Amino acid sequence: MTSPVLELHGIERTFHQGGRELKILQGVNLTLKPGEIVGLLGPSGCGKSTVLHIAGLLETANAGEVIINGKACSAMAGSDRTLTRRNCLGFIYQFHHLLQDFTAQENVMLPLRIMGKGKKAAAKAAFALLKSVYLDDRADHLPSQLSGGEQQRVAIARAMANTPLVVLADEPTGNLDEATADKVMDVFIETIRKNQMAALIATHNTALAKRMDRCVFLHNGVLSSKKI
Repeated sequence: MTSPVLELHGIERTFHQGGRELKILQGVNLTLKPGEIVGLLGPSGCGKSTVLHIAGLLETANAGEVIINGKACSAMAGSDRTLTRRNCLGFIYQFHHLLQDFTAQENVMLPLRIMGKGKKAAAKAAFALLKSVYLDDRADHLPSQLSGGEQQRVAIARAMANTPLVVLADEPTGNLDEATADKVMDVFIETIRKNQMAALIATHNTALAKRMDRCVFLHNGVLSSKKI
């Protein structure tokens, strides 16, 4: 049986605001296997981004355990958490966060260079990634010279640069019009499936959610299965 690449066990997250204690997550459990695409649904402000941040080791839970590729992460030193993020995880956000002074190819090269890949090899790999999202003819363009959908496809290519086990996406098409969002998601899902990565995608888009292998719904801090 295929082992999970991401597990959340009993995740709890509490915030303090104005003297009040806000329980955002209350015992969240979730498992992702290789090649599985899971939609994360729920009303605005329910904590979807918090789930992604904890799963991505960007935020620490008050209780519970995150297991990535069989390794428990809660007791990891900061340097080990950074290495796990770099080697195992890819992130895509609603706003692409591309570096404006870098070309599309240079943006995709960045995580490869951070991992120690030489400039020539990183450039070749980045160009191949851009080709996989149908942007090889825009490789030397700056973000300001690209459409919103093209910029988001560059962000997808960048997220794939370290060949992650898990891709975490937070409303990845939330700032795109419907037609462009459909095209971006076609590329995203095709790339995920081709590379047998797991993906957890937070979205409000019901049509998009229907394309997932399964969906979970976050409400009042509790995660449950959701049929679309």
